[in-house]
Amino acid sequence: MKSIFKYINRTMVIKTVFACCVLFSLSACEKEEKKYDGQPQLAFSEATYSVNVSSTSTEFSIPVQLIASSNVSASGAVNIDPASTCGNAVTIAPQFTMEAGTFSYPLKVTVNYPELAKGANTLILNLTSDIKVAEHYKTAKITITK
Repeated sequence: MKSIFKYINRTMVIKTVFACCVLFSLSACEKEEKKYDGQPQLAFSEATYSVNVSSTSTEFSIPVQLIASSNVSASGAVNIDPASTCGNAVTIAPQFTMEAGTFSYPLKVTVNYPELAKGANTLILNLTSDIKVAEHYKTAKITITK
């Protein structure tokens, strides 16, 4: 009879400890709201890209992101670096605007397929803005393969 009470006591202690652990872990899983309060800045999402184009697939987008709180809007300009090897085979919209609450802009790149040299071509885009541009992501190097 004594061993049954020890077993019941031990089982109750284990269940109590287990229940406390579960309750603690559930209360520790509250999601923390992320809020950016630094200086707003624009950036290409990546520094390098690789794109294959064909006669039927001549457009693609390079994402530009806004790192800011939700009440900030921004405008930017993109130019094609003279070191690019694409020549006149590529066109982009030179300016864009991101409204407040928008954090990504798809910069459309259009390739004039007949003008593009066969093989790998390099397109270098430079980003400027009225707000800060992230130092390591102000230039995007895109390898376009025909």
